[in-house]
Amino acid sequence: MSRPTLSRRLAALALATLTPLGAARATDIYSFEGIGAVSMGMGGTGVAHDIGGSAMIVNPATLTARPDSYVDAGIKVAAPTGLEAAQTATGEKARGKDTFPFHSYYVPQGGLVWRKDTVAVGAGVYAQGGFGTDYGHHSFLSRVPSGVNTGLRQGSEAMFLRAPLAVAWDATPELTVAGAVDYVRAGMGVRLLQGADQLGALIAQGRLTGAGALLPTAAPIIGAGGGIQLDIFDPSIVRSGLEGNGVSGRLGATWKVRPDTTIGAFYQFRTALEDLTGDGRVVVVSPTGAQLAAAAKYTLRDFQLPAEFGFGITHSPIPELTLAFDYRRAQWSQVMKNFNVRVDVPGLGTVWETLPQHYNDINIFAVGAAYRVTEALTLRAGFRWAGKAAPDQDFLAIVPVTIRNHLGLGAGYAISEALRMDAAYSHGFQACVNNGTPPNGSAVNPGRFCNGTDIVALNLTARF
Repeated sequence: MSRPTLSRRLAALALATLTPLGAARATDIYSFEGIGAVSMGMGGTGVAHDIGGSAMIVNPATLTARPDSYVDAGIKVAAPTGLEAAQTATGEKARGKDTFPFHSYYVPQGGLVWRKDTVAVGAGVYAQGGFGTDYGHHSFLSRVPSGVNTGLRQGSEAMFLRAPLAVAWDATPELTVAGAVDYVRAGMGVRLLQGADQLGALIAQGRLTGAGALLPTAAPIIGAGGGIQLDIFDPSIVRSGLEGNGVSGRLGATWKVRPDTTIGAFYQFRTALEDLTGDGRVVVVSPTGAQLAAAAKYTLRDFQLPAEFGFGITHSPIPELTLAFDYRRAQWSQVMKNFNVRVDVPGLGTVWETLPQHYNDINIFAVGAAYRVTEALTLRAGFRWAGKAAPDQDFLAIVPVTIRNHLGLGAGYAISEALRMDAAYSHGFQACVNNGTPPNGSAVNPGRFCNGTDIVALNLTARF
């Protein structure tokens, strides 16, 4: 399917913001490196300083930093411009089909914050992040172990959306406490070809089992040189192949140590998502390239986003300059041990597949600065570093969780007393992993997989 035009994608994703859907690009594993233009421009910091309505899914205690009520609306434009896979034995390369800005992903978001005395109440819809790839139809990733190119498209799209309701209260002039409850929507599409060597490894490890005629029917067709394509992809631009709903939330606090220094802390609960479900197809491929497709019902079991906690400090050595430092720890090891996939094919039975992930908990450090050049103009910059979560042997080519370092630049301009615009650019530096180890990698088609991103964010804020 060709990519939609810019206007169609914007319209569809505006609807997707209300009926959570879309696609995005992973940064800190499955999360954007900054929520909103202010945070992104300062390296993703925001635990202890004002980042606008985006604070609802970072540290809601900073919502009382502004004395007035306001509404903000924004958009992110994201593309994995550094996405590349290389077959390490032959040197063949598969490059991502997404380019910046016109073949990118457009993610609207926004919120409303109401202020009254010592209380702030906020509600909004924000994209936490996602992941995605598009390698097209004819790369080595579309090839079965016999060497035949299947012409099957390889890629993924995912969006993790949060709709928070947040309350912050200035308990004292120095101490603010806050909490938020989120509605969480997860959407994911997958096109993944698994060769006979990968399927054999899954069976040997007890990770591929079945009931009914599906496996016994597929095995002789696949032989030693064929494969299976898992295709869980909705062709529309307002749906995902797999979808599920759930809840989460967070607690936060800030403490103004002195007028020029603030400390903040937060704890975000792991999600409680239902199993993600959707309709797709299974394609059995023979060593000669012959294909047999069947409609299938897919279930991704026990998929969750992790708990996180962290703290930050903001200091203004002079009135015009703000310096920020954040630390976060994401507890991925508690939620990402496997992708547990169930495939139900009417009339043929059920297959259970468990793809190993074995993610580690990661530490994330961010530094940022903002300098007020004039009363209207503010300039921002920052850097973010994250630890490595996925072991190389568990890396999946269509889930590009390689990026660890980001550089952010931004600016804000007060158009009037009531209206302000903020913009930011973030570059995720390309990082690579090697994987030729089944079941997630292929011994026949070993690869070196790289990803890098470019993201632009724009926010408009109106006070009232």
